[in-house]
Amino acid sequence: MNAFFSVARLLLWPSLLIKGLWLVLFAMSALFLMSSHPKILLVPLACLMLLVFCIPLQSMSLRYKSTWLLLPHFKQLSRIVLVGTALFFGLLSGCVFLLLQHPFGVGFNLGLLAFAALILPCLRYGHLWPLLLSSAILIVLASSKLLNTLLVTPITTAFIFLPLLNIALIAWFWTRWLTPSQGFTAPQNTFCLDLRAGLFKMTRKPATLSGSLLLGQGDSLQARIIRNIAYCWYLPAFMLLWSVFFTQGGMPEQPFLRALFIFFPGFILIEQLTHLYRRVRRAWLHLPVGRQQLFTVLTHQAHTELSIATLIVSPLLFWLLPAKTAIAMLLLWPSLMLFCLYLSWRLITVSLLWTGGALITLQLLSILALIFWDQQPGYLVIIGAFFASAALWLKKHVRAHSYTQDWAQLKMPKVQSAWSRR
Repeated sequence: MNAFFSVARLLLWPSLLIKGLWLVLFAMSALFLMSSHPKILLVPLACLMLLVFCIPLQSMSLRYKSTWLLLPHFKQLSRIVLVGTALFFGLLSGCVFLLLQHPFGVGFNLGLLAFAALILPCLRYGHLWPLLLSSAILIVLASSKLLNTLLVTPITTAFIFLPLLNIALIAWFWTRWLTPSQGFTAPQNTFCLDLRAGLFKMTRKPATLSGSLLLGQGDSLQARIIRNIAYCWYLPAFMLLWSVFFTQGGMPEQPFLRALFIFFPGFILIEQLTHLYRRVRRAWLHLPVGRQQLFTVLTHQAHTELSIATLIVSPLLFWLLPAKTAIAMLLLWPSLMLFCLYLSWRLITVSLLWTGGALITLQLLSILALIFWDQQPGYLVIIGAFFASAALWLKKHVRAHSYTQDWAQLKMPKVQSAWSRR
């Protein structure tokens, strides 16, 4: 039993801050439970769901740390803890649905499906790419008529279709968690191999050695354009393909999904550009400048990438938004991304929980701003001007901090470095 709680503490509340958040949210839930307005309980439950949803992602690196496997029964105990966390997330989702006067079974199974489809594959493969693919599929399903059809028949949804899907996902994770890699030995199609080699060649084409080392990918114009097309258009393209083959609805009408299509690619790009700071350590000998000019090189690479991304996302803005709102977004989008980039560089040595929490908060606020003021572009221009001035102010602080930065202590996360070796 002590071993079980030790593993649970390692995976679910690894720091004093996380423990404090757990206690505060449970205390708020207990307090609001006695309130005369039970729907106020939605606030701590939603925060608790977000906490439970994000914390297990820190365990992705365990897949590459073979020393953990030396602990007795670690594989079995960690598997029980993670599956139990998925069930707890489903219970929280069911409670939220119940407070919203929807069937508890539907909420439980949808919450369990979200956790099993988004988080468990990331833990299994030790990377965030399964999260991108699964989130695209779930977004398409949420915007299509399929989910509405399922919710019309809650008995069938709650007790037949969704449970079978959840059981299949959890069974797959249960049998594949921390299993040694046997390699891929299945025969591969020659066309697929040639296509993959061609795409790899186009996206990895270098222009300079220093730029490619800093970006971790090709720094040529061709590579940058292809990469940003993939970032900015993969969700809309996925949605269009779904509408062509399964429905005739086209792009979703929900303002939240349209805002997500616009802002989500930018935050994927920021996550990649944040690692410019971490790659200085390995690119140091190939950089043509000294310490005083190093920040200029980093900003040049980041600004070039963001400029290309802004040009590529511009047609999407005019497609999804009214013309005046799209023009306002041409100011807000790059200003927000620049601010997030400098903020992530400034917090590069801080815990990932704080950095990720700040970026997620900014993304949610920007989505809400676009939803509420999509017909009032003047407010979006004001917000864009605020982020532009804040980015300039933050840039000065990051530049000053770069002069004394110990670049040797900044390393790439072990999850990503291990994945790149595969």
